Amino acid sequence: MRRTADVVIVGGGIIGASIAYHLTKKGVRDVLVLERDRLGSGSTGKNAGGIRLQFSSEINVRLSQRSLPHIERFADEIGADPHFHQVGYLFLITEDRDVAPFERSLAMWSKLGIPARRVTAAEAKALFPQARTDDVRFGTFCAKDGYADPSSMMNGYVARAREAGATFVEGAEVTEVTCGNGRVAGVRSKGGSPAHLRHRTRRGARCGLPADDRIRDRPLRTPRIRWCTARDGRPEREAGLR
Repeated sequence: MRRTADVVIVGGGIIGASIAYHLTKKGVRDVLVLERDRLGSGSTGKNAGGIRLQFSSEINVRLSQRSLPHIERFADEIGADPHFHQVGYLFLITEDRDVAPFERSLAMWSKLGIPARRVTAAEAKALFPQARTDDVRFGTFCAKDGYADPSSMMNGYVARAREAGATFVEGAEVTEVTCGNGRVAGVRSKGGSPAHLRHRTRRGARCGLPADDRIRDRPLRTPRIRWCTARDGRPEREAGLR
């Protein structure tokens, strides 16, 4: 493995690939991406690729507002088909406890210019005839929402980043992040040599570590989630995210 780099990115999924691409687009060429398995073998390859503007927190809505135009022009900018289908997201509110939160969300979406609308049970039935709506208080629908293929998007980012000089290494599990003088200094991969950052100008993001300390393996555990998307009332894609 290379011994030095200007930027080291840990994780070769769609997020790591996107960061590498956007850094090279800004002129940073010496970028090293380390992936412990195969590129896209983590959550990137295990989810349904849902993309929506309908979030309950304003920060997530604003992030989606920034992301959506990029995804809509992805093929033109990146040269890869993201398989983006804007089929809309329909939320059905059936419990009293969910009424107020969705009312607040509708008000926030309106304030932020999100083209989501409140629909009656009858309108929800018209949008998705196969759904049971006899217990529906109301629903929300946004036609700009949909889904894409995360793996296709990741491969597009990887191709463009590589063309601009970024290096992607598979089978390089990072086991240690070294810090010095209050800044991240380098990383060490399992069974490999350390990679040092050539320009240590930024402190590790929320590292919270004293100088010369190290970040050891701290595995993250997330619950398993099931996703199902449908077109014309028929299930189209189902995926598990662990």
